[in-house]
Amino acid sequence: MGKSIPFIILIIASFMLTLCSKETEVNISKSRDSMTGIITSHNTSVRIEPYVFSARVTLLSKGDTAELLDKSAEKTWIGKDCNYWYRVRLKNGMTGWVFGSTLKILKTTDTKEINDVVSEFWDQETEELTGELSGKWWSVNRFGDFTNHGLDMDADGKYRSYTKGNETNAIEGEFNFDLARSEVIFLGGTSFKTNLKYVKRGQSYILFENDNQEDEIRFKKIMEGEKISEKRGADENKDK
Repeated sequence: MGKSIPFIILIIASFMLTLCSKETEVNISKSRDSMTGIITSHNTSVRIEPYVFSARVTLLSKGDTAELLDKSAEKTWIGKDCNYWYRVRLKNGMTGWVFGSTLKILKTTDTKEINDVVSEFWDQETEELTGELSGKWWSVNRFGDFTNHGLDMDADGKYRSYTKGNETNAIEGEFNFDLARSEVIFLGGTSFKTNLKYVKRGQSYILFENDNQEDEIRFKKIMEGEKISEKRGADENKDK
């Protein structure tokens, strides 16, 4: 039985690859309709050839657009995603290949239609982000221990920023997003005196200052019933 397991895995993998490569194709080069791709992921690579290990030409940001010129003959796997590679022409005339999972494809090059879709895309992302980030956050150090700053973000786009023991003198205001930079903008200022970057890790988000220093501001979302306590000193003493 043990010897047959690798053979079974090989059959399953081959079957998945077959499903990946035999889905309905759309030949862009023979299509009468010009097509545009909207980038849906940050730091999307444009590569010289349609391979993940091919040299990178440049990086695109979420919301950038490019004209679609062609696509690979078959789909390929990158991680859990199976898709075509698309050859694109950027606004500066540069060409290269982008993996399909990072594109929203439109059958148009009309500027107004594209701008309407991009605007709708940003509106939808703003709504989703506001919901995902709403709740109570607390600053943590690089060890993951709670420090001095609290941040309450509401689903209606308002926030309260305060320091530990000084909640009654909170700074209040409204927040919005710089979606191209993955940044939360606090319009009324904050107790920690900076805006915050956001990034999704797994199923949850992390908020952090755009700084690589050891004392950068980072925030952890507080779950219901979770207690805020400073435990670093206790942990250090325990290690000793």
